[in-house]
Amino acid sequence: MPTTTPVLLDELRAIVGARHVLTDPATTAGHATDWTGRWCGATPAVVRPGSTAEVAAVLAACHRAGMPVVPQGGNTGLVGDSVPMDGEILLSTRRLDVVGDVDRIERTLAAGAGATVAQAQRAAREAGLDLGIDLASRDSATLGGIVSTNAGGPRMIKHGSTRSRLLGVEAALADGRVLTRWSGLTRDNIGYDLPGLLAGAEGTLAVLTRVLLRLVTPTTETQTVLAGVDSIAGCLALVDAARRSGLCIEAAELMTAEGIGLVRTHRGLRAPLAAPSPFYLLLELSGPADLPEAVTALLAGSSGLLDDAVVEAGPVRRLWEYRESHPEVLNTASSTPPVKLDVALPSRALPDFLAVLPADLSARFPAVRAVCFGHIADGNVHVNLLDVPAPCREAVTERVLTLVAEHSGSISAEHGIGRAKGPWIGLGRDLPDRQVMHAVRNALDPARLLNPNVLRFLRSRSPSRTHRPDQENPYDGSCPAPPRRDHGPQPEVHRRRRGRGVDPARSRRTAGRAGHRGARHRGLPAGCADRLFRAPRRRASGARPALAHRAQRELYRYRGTDPAVHDTRRAERPARPVPAAPGPMDRRGRATAGARRADPPVRGRRGAGGRARRRPRGRVRRAVPYRGPAHRARRRRGRRDRGGPRRVAARSRPRRRRRRGHR
Repeated sequence: MPTTTPVLLDELRAIVGARHVLTDPATTAGHATDWTGRWCGATPAVVRPGSTAEVAAVLAACHRAGMPVVPQGGNTGLVGDSVPMDGEILLSTRRLDVVGDVDRIERTLAAGAGATVAQAQRAAREAGLDLGIDLASRDSATLGGIVSTNAGGPRMIKHGSTRSRLLGVEAALADGRVLTRWSGLTRDNIGYDLPGLLAGAEGTLAVLTRVLLRLVTPTTETQTVLAGVDSIAGCLALVDAARRSGLCIEAAELMTAEGIGLVRTHRGLRAPLAAPSPFYLLLELSGPADLPEAVTALLAGSSGLLDDAVVEAGPVRRLWEYRESHPEVLNTASSTPPVKLDVALPSRALPDFLAVLPADLSARFPAVRAVCFGHIADGNVHVNLLDVPAPCREAVTERVLTLVAEHSGSISAEHGIGRAKGPWIGLGRDLPDRQVMHAVRNALDPARLLNPNVLRFLRSRSPSRTHRPDQENPYDGSCPAPPRRDHGPQPEVHRRRRGRGVDPARSRRTAGRAGHRGARHRGLPAGCADRLFRAPRRRASGARPALAHRAQRELYRYRGTDPAVHDTRRAERPARPVPAAPGPMDRRGRATAGARRADPPVRGRRGAGGRARRRPRGRVRRAVPYRGPAHRARRRRGRRDRGGPRRVAARSRPRRRRRRGHR
């Protein structure tokens, strides 16, 4: 666990003010616990900057100290991605709540990352427009939070996700640099889409400080339908009939009889329909001028699918209360913190999944209750597991996510991965995909100081979705490393000037010094050098650059080429022959006739066989001749005299000894 020094706290107080650095445990406890109560951590300080410059200065100070930082907005997440579990500094964006002017011509809204969704909605509606994003937690959820998780909500079926509405961002990187992409143009195709990259990153690439969102034209008239349906297939058929009739679907929400019963019990509401049904479908529709007649015709044509239905002119908060009360009521109805899993499935797989899930969980975990609801038009289902014992949380989560993967679904639809689904990220992304995302994160935050325990792409305990069950999982560490193949010079072996190979893992003193030098060269704090970098080697002719980054080192570990884990090259090296006892020699040290020597010839005036050899003077010369001006002149003479380059023989007389350190 990282430790916060008084020097760092004093520096943070100097940046944002003493009143905005909270260190009292009673005050910081609310920030270190998520909305569901499942994730409870601790933080040494809650820092609340009030501008982009202050956010950048706070991150720069933590970067110099090697202190991890966890960004937090409204703390309404459901996967534990904004909770400091390991003693990180918590950076709250709630003071960045300024909502700028609405551009009625471009239909854009500029606001701080700490502004809530409700504040942005009011500003847009005052200008005759709408935000296009709506959530049940609109009064607490912040714009920076919904961008970081790429939230959708019930209006996503018409207006798209938050990423599709994002035009520009202003964000502070891990080292304190400020990134600004603020064009506001609909057609802007210069390089990578950096705002889209930060959307859904869960605070691991940068800390958002301002966002620029595209607004939509509000609907003038809507009709809200609450229908009782006997099957999931009937709900999908009714949604399809609404689309084919020319109506525009503003929202389509699925609820179950068990969920409606819990809402009625805890909120004291009456039954929504006269006849009970196993499933309830809430539709909000817009369309032509004769909208009431079109909705009536739709229900009349789908009478075979409906048990009962009620229609009111929208927006109707009375009908929407049954749906929006689900998250809070399910938290209250569970004896333990509920396990909330936000998944997405193809429409064709929804009936089978919702039929298999309760039966499978009842057989494996009899005490667990599963209540599902969600946005049925785009396949988003919120699986809420109640009364889950603490020792069974991971087993229940793994079983549900495995069923989702078996039905060709996604383990995360709009709430992110966070801590709740991190171990099973391999169910949704294969290894090359995760390696690319891993490289992107390391490029922007190589020290892993921003939300370090979220989105750990190469630490999945489950096989990739392209992995076949009959194969041994190569990524969980259970199988031995594959044999190393010879691909020429290996990048993890450092070569010195005299041509010797040296293993950096066995040269700790050199690796430590070089690691700190490499860390400073890359702009990293010195405290992160030993765990992030290996000792860079001195460059030699024909040598490949050293393998310095931790991500690449993990990749070589998977392939079995890490010298510290699987060094077959050293094991295959032949042992040095043991010299035999010397035979008879004459007084000058020469071997006499019949004597055999197992050791190699010694360097000296005369070696084995009586050949005259020059005693080396000074530094032992390399195999490559000296490449100086005289050598180039000799090569030119060789081309002129003999028609081409020729090999220059070694000098028979000793070269004049040069000064030490002179090349």
